[in-house]
Amino acid sequence: MNKKYVDKFNSLNSSGKTLKWGAAKKRGEEFEKLINDILEDEGILSHRSYRINKGVYEQIDGAIKVDNRVILLEVKWVESGIAASELYAFMGKVDNKFDGTIGLFLSRAELSDSVLLALHKGRRQRILAIHGEDVDLIFKNKLSFGDYLAEAIHEVSIRNASHLPIKKYLSRIQAKPKIQKASSLATTNVSSFITNSILDSSSTSLTIASSYTTLTESEKKAIFEFIVVQYPQFYEFRSTTDKGLQFSHPNAIKNANYFLEIFYDDDLDNKVNLELVKKYYNNLIIVSPQYYQREFFTNFFSIEFEKLDREEKVSISKKLLTKMRKVFGSYDSENELTEIIKPIWELLYEDVKSELKEIYLEFFVSSRADTFPQVSYAKWMLVNGIISRFEINKWLMKKVSEDFESYKELGLDRPYEHIAQNYIRLCSYLDVLEINWPAYVVSKFNE
Repeated sequence: MNKKYVDKFNSLNSSGKTLKWGAAKKRGEEFEKLINDILEDEGILSHRSYRINKGVYEQIDGAIKVDNRVILLEVKWVESGIAASELYAFMGKVDNKFDGTIGLFLSRAELSDSVLLALHKGRRQRILAIHGEDVDLIFKNKLSFGDYLAEAIHEVSIRNASHLPIKKYLSRIQAKPKIQKASSLATTNVSSFITNSILDSSSTSLTIASSYTTLTESEKKAIFEFIVVQYPQFYEFRSTTDKGLQFSHPNAIKNANYFLEIFYDDDLDNKVNLELVKKYYNNLIIVSPQYYQREFFTNFFSIEFEKLDREEKVSISKKLLTKMRKVFGSYDSENELTEIIKPIWELLYEDVKSELKEIYLEFFVSSRADTFPQVSYAKWMLVNGIISRFEINKWLMKKVSEDFESYKELGLDRPYEHIAQNYIRLCSYLDVLEINWPAYVVSKFNE
């Protein structure tokens, strides 16, 4: 975070707690602008504050994109007394937007326990909060909002937590290990190859192929492992002198990919050790699926996945399920994870596959485009009987029961017609005519 933003926050913070209404309103507007400026500087701001005319004007304090999720902003600077009703009002704004949209409620004042509990309103939490001490710590430590929000999304998704305090987030990032540097690799020859053949902007496929022939088998494997583990860095080109590589040209990723192709075609014994296979499935794809869903990686490591023992396969299966639950609603991430899951589906733990099938049924009946990988894979499973009629009916009964309770609160006289429409895409896979579908849904609920 740029020092000018910290200085601006400190200036706002020093203006006192007893401002008149006009001055307090102006400070709130300045705070909102400051947050928008920071998010724009981080490259995650999609839209500055704006209004929507829906009969009455609806104010949105900004929109950002983090971890492939659209997040709407509500930014407040009041000294105290934010009521749960204000959070409910913001929830209403978020709920009325496209499926998968979530919200960030950013309050300079500390939120009460009752307000934080309101975050759990409804079946699925859609609001994250940054408040009170969190705000102080963000500016004091010059933290990235984007990095924190990515971690917060992970936290509330897998731990049923309503909030990730910045203090807890700080303790995590301070404990993370440093990324390996090229100079720390085992041999001078390996380090030299990476520096001169992969990272050198003048390097070509011919020079890489020529230098490759001078490497020993162990050196080839060491370079391969280095490129695999560091692969996201080849895309990001960030100056991370104290944390890892410092790339200077866009050919780095092209050169790395060319090395991977040569290595893949090379006839080597025990081409990859199982520890790297475990790292790929246990860590790399969990942290950065957007990079590791490339066809090369999914094909290469799916072959090696079969060699893992049953206990390791079960553990990886459960992690993939947890990750899919975490990214649910982030369409790009769902697509990426699907590409990783597809080639190893048959080898996954059966209990995990049962739960994944339910998630893919959710994808199939949703508004997601048919061309998306997660939807087309769900359709493939239905067409080929991977998801059986029994499993469809079991899931349908559960969803209809859940929906009935929600629709009942709305006071609808004939909720089953509305509920049936939500799942009408499944009728052909159960050999039910569309005209008979509402009656079929009612019969499933009454069983």
